[in-house]
Amino acid sequence: MKRLCFLIMAFLSMLSLTGCGERPAPRPNVILITVDTLRADRLGCYGNSLGLTPSIDALARRSARFAAAYASAPSTFPSVVSLLTGNHPESSGAVNNYGFLPPDVPTIAGHLRGMGWRTAAVVSNYVLSERAGLGAGFDRYDATFPQTEAVWKNPERIAAETRSAALALVDSFDRGSSPLFLWVHFQDPHGPYVPPDDLADRYLEAERAAPDGQVLLPLSNNVRGLGGIPTYQVVAGRRHAAEYRAAYDGEVRYADAEI
Repeated sequence: MKRLCFLIMAFLSMLSLTGCGERPAPRPNVILITVDTLRADRLGCYGNSLGLTPSIDALARRSARFAAAYASAPSTFPSVVSLLTGNHPESSGAVNNYGFLPPDVPTIAGHLRGMGWRTAAVVSNYVLSERAGLGAGFDRYDATFPQTEAVWKNPERIAAETRSAALALVDSFDRGSSPLFLWVHFQDPHGPYVPPDDLADRYLEAERAAPDGQVLLPLSNNVRGLGGIPTYQVVAGRRHAAEYRAAYDGEVRYADAEI
């Protein structure tokens, strides 16, 4: 992670250098899209056959794709901090979802802004709100959460609202001036799994046909899911594995469409 982030920053630094008498190369807009709790095995570009991610798959076909990638932590905030800083959680101090990024920790947003990029972010998970300190280095940091989760009742912003806010933010900048670095974080497909329309039912038959699709899942008495379905995931009394996977599949499809 640290090496990757360093190489990105070094490459961008090279973009600002020109030889004697050479015309400066145009600096690109940079878009970073992150998706909360998106499993690699649900992406077509990593072998899934359900057709959940046509947009991401199309992007992958014309992009560099990592054969293996690993999250630095099993929760959102420390993982995002690692992406933005190139540091492991132990180095940044962001070890759980309720941490805070000190303002003196360098980030890719601050680095690019120092090189002349305009910087903006649209986030949808409440652990990434302004109190987390991630707004440092961004000219604009949109952490508005107009919805609430179905069971846990935490504030969030669903994918359609995230996409709309990101496009509005882009339109608010003068496109004829400096290049833009935009970070967009989608909350879907984080639980509880309640995709819009009929997306939960669309994949139910396929998931029921899986060898363990009819397994009756135990209920947990905690939010961590130790020994069963975590309390914030239990929707409409669902208990079968296929029901949860189909609803998750629907949220993945929904997020992909908005991306």
